[in-house]
Amino acid sequence: MATRLADAMYRGAKLAWHLDDNDRSVETDLLATDWFAYADWPIEQVRDHLGLLPKSQRAIDAGSVTAWEPGGISPFQFAHGPELAAAENRAYDSFGARPLDA
Repeated sequence: MATRLADAMYRGAKLAWHLDDNDRSVETDLLATDWFAYADWPIEQVRDHLGLLPKSQRAIDAGSVTAWEPGGISPFQFAHGPELAAAENRAYDSFGARPLDA
């Protein structure tokens, strides 16, 4: 876990430095980002735009996965998604995401 967390923190810091170096400091608060503004962009274009580095090989070797791989979603998320979709009368698709034990 420490390796994966350290990698994520490093990547976040590098993203912030990239934005700062390009006079985009106001964009470093990713929780305030309007992600719908990027909804139509290819993911690689968003990553390039933000300066987001790929995961390190050490983090991947330590078990870091994407949201679309087994283990990339928690059991709570996996259970809550269909419940929320049903409550909103819409179809649910996890796009292949599932917890390791599902």
